[in-house]
Amino acid sequence: MSIIIVGVGPADFSAMDELDADLEPLRANGRVASRDIVQFVSFRDFQNIADPATARLKLAQEVLAEIPTQVVGFMKSRGFGPGRKESGNAPEQE
Repeated sequence: MSIIIVGVGPADFSAMDELDADLEPLRANGRVASRDIVQFVSFRDFQNIADPATARLKLAQEVLAEIPTQVVGFMKSRGFGPGRKESGNAPEQE
């Protein structure tokens, strides 16, 4: 699971930055999260870009930036790697 949060408006999003856990792992009740599954992006960071197409592109890049790392982290945590073929999961290709 990957969670993407886009903050909209003038609110204080510091708690969302903490939840994103980019700088240090998320901790709660003495437990440490094994992986970072949250990506937080503040929409207002892209509102002052003059060209709307560029603003949309940069927003999309930022929103999706961590997804590949999150997928690889999940696969590694489950022991899956490149080149492995699980029997019965997918039909054979002809």
